[in-house]
Amino acid sequence: MGENRIAETIAAPHSKDLNKAEFLSKIWMISLFGSTLFSIAKTVYVKLNNSIIIFVSVLVIVFLFLLDKYIQYLKDTGENIRRKSLLDNSFGTKLYTDESNGYYNNVNMNNNAEKLLANVHESALYTKEILKRMLFKQIIFVAIWSIVLITFATIGLNKFPFAINILDFFLSYLLIDKLIDMFTLKQVANSTIEDACSYWLYRENGSIYNEKSIAKILNIVLVYEMKISSVKFILNSKTKDMLNDTLEERWQSIKNRYNIGEKLRKV
Repeated sequence: MGENRIAETIAAPHSKDLNKAEFLSKIWMISLFGSTLFSIAKTVYVKLNNSIIIFVSVLVIVFLFLLDKYIQYLKDTGENIRRKSLLDNSFGTKLYTDESNGYYNNVNMNNNAEKLLANVHESALYTKEILKRMLFKQIIFVAIWSIVLITFATIGLNKFPFAINILDFFLSYLLIDKLIDMFTLKQVANSTIEDACSYWLYRENGSIYNEKSIAKILNIVLVYEMKISSVKFILNSKTKDMLNDTLEERWQSIKNRYNIGEKLRKV
């Protein structure tokens, strides 16, 4: 199964922190949307003093800033636990106190770097497919917000308090930034899948498992993990649950096609 996936049948060790971060991220975005639209509506339909609107807007910005830092803390904590669990599952170590049995579907493999690659390959498959659905929704959000901004631009954004304009810009930046992050992570996940498949072919064609093989594996894993660490969003757990059965079958098909887990020639 994929590494950023949450709400497993057997709860993964990192699920608690990432579930909480995912929930708070939704609260954060709803708060930002709501506060921006509310401020604009109040300015247009209820002629409040601009100083009141500015004061409330500043409070909202401070609240959202602090909440964002807490969400990032939870994500970083969950990701740190996830990586320890990934290494435990791949090498049989005990870096984290709880086991991750049931999270990855590669129990037939020996504990070594190739099991690490199989786990990351499986993760990249889930990441890519989940992002396909998330990207569609994000594009719709960006399109709707663009229409809203264009509408207010025709009215004249200069009619609104400066703090509201800041919220508008901030929200627009975040929506577009998240969209770009999704595109780039999807691209990296796809490259990870292709590179992993190339490695399995490399091994199947008779190449031995040695230091060079391990270096190839670590290069694939590090590129993927670095990108996972850099993004500020969390893969949608509901989408993962919806796709879980289909992706489990696809992963098993990939394992069979590339003989992943078969005893391959070593030094």
